[in-house]
Amino acid sequence: MPMTDLCFPNGESIQWFSPDKPNKLPEGLMAQWLVDKGSLTARLKNCCQQFDVKLIAATQTPSSLWIREVLLCLDGIPWIFAHTEIPDALMHHPLSQLATLGNRPLGEQLFAGNFTAGAIEIASFNGQKALARLPMAMVATGEEPLWGRRRYFHLGDQSLVVSEIFLPKARAAIEASASVQS
Repeated sequence: MPMTDLCFPNGESIQWFSPDKPNKLPEGLMAQWLVDKGSLTARLKNCCQQFDVKLIAATQTPSSLWIREVLLCLDGIPWIFAHTEIPDALMHHPLSQLATLGNRPLGEQLFAGNFTAGAIEIASFNGQKALARLPMAMVATGEEPLWGRRRYFHLGDQSLVVSEIFLPKARAAIEASASVQS
């Protein structure tokens, strides 16, 4: 799958851009979180006592594409909405172990050694429209845009794409940690 402007989710077209354009990134620690090339799962686990994956949806489209949507929660607070698109051939690939994920974090599989991570792309957008499936209180941001990133992961000649949206509580906690570090 080439890097394109996919409709994510609910048909909203989002302009993804390379993080090499620093003038488009948010200020401070939020930018560091967006461009971090390591496992977001591992980084999140270091910020909490209890890390949970709440499965929202796991469905197969008529075109044999699997869609998995989850919330990544830290100490009971949703921080990340993640949307993953997985081709059927990759879902059932013997090295992927994706078909049995359930409520386990995808990041652990992606960084276990079989997948190759691609480039990160960044986007900012209005949360109410993009994340209509989530409760309004979870995405209501007032004037502040939500920030997200997407990344392709490759196994052989197959690729999946993971889009991760930082919810308002995550941004607030990240910014609060910056003031504590100062």
